[in-house]
Amino acid sequence: MNRNARTLGLISSPLVNSWGGPEDSFNYEERRLIEAGREIYGNVLLINPLLVAIELPRGSDTPRLLHDGGPLPPVDSLIVRSTQRLGDGLAATVRALALQGCDILDPLTRQGHGRGSKLTTSIRRFKGGVGSSTFLAFSRPAALDLAKTLSGADRFPLVAKPVSGTGGRGIVRLDSPDDLRRYVREFYRHKKKATLMLQPFEQFINEFRVITFFGESLGIAHKTPAKGAVAANAAQGGTFRPADRPDVVDFACRNADKTGILGIDVGETRDGSFRIIEANRAPKWQAFDKALSCNTAETIVTLARKRLE
Repeated sequence: MNRNARTLGLISSPLVNSWGGPEDSFNYEERRLIEAGREIYGNVLLINPLLVAIELPRGSDTPRLLHDGGPLPPVDSLIVRSTQRLGDGLAATVRALALQGCDILDPLTRQGHGRGSKLTTSIRRFKGGVGSSTFLAFSRPAALDLAKTLSGADRFPLVAKPVSGTGGRGIVRLDSPDDLRRYVREFYRHKKKATLMLQPFEQFINEFRVITFFGESLGIAHKTPAKGAVAANAAQGGTFRPADRPDVVDFACRNADKTGILGIDVGETRDGSFRIIEANRAPKWQAFDKALSCNTAETIVTLARKRLE
């Protein structure tokens, strides 16, 4: 037995959805993290929060966790990727592991009771003056009121964005008040309550992706959207190439959260100013790795292991 071996835990919605299946069914990021974890930690533990039971007995110093039919082994570090539909099980599991002394490589505040969301980060960027204007509504009546206000202020064109990470899917450009009203009616056709998020459509001269780990840049890539696409995401046909822009890296690192793993998208305007478009807690990095000839997962896991030492 390797006395220096540690255990890296990994939680992710795709892993839960593929639970019990072969590892080659996992996505690129999860496979790379598993490979790096086995090499650098020695042990990797995949955790399904929906199969966790937690004991919090009076008189005990730490919680006891059961997982998938047996006791959950000690976990030294934990990476949480996508959180969709993991809900209360995720929130409780992460907090119980923290009480056991596990190094949680994501902010505890992220592990809430629902899907990962752009809401809190958009509000934080507004306060810092580093993001785009953002308009939010949480029900059909409020969205119709917002549409009337935006139409009167001539805010077009706008883009409507899902509040949860979707890899660029579902982003819609709205060019007129009629477009906005139609979009609101369709958005709330089958639901009374949902979060509508709108931002001005900004034509950036350049877009970049910076990946950070606890405020330290792991690299920067230039992003080019596919022809006719609203977003420059790789999942929507966008292409990545290496970039040498220390000014963009500095802006991203100074103005984004300095905890956990982030994929920070930065737009450069014609006047030379920058905007943080998005800061994703579960970024995809396959196109990033290919463009920069790097292994982001290995770098993350190496730095995570160093935190333990």
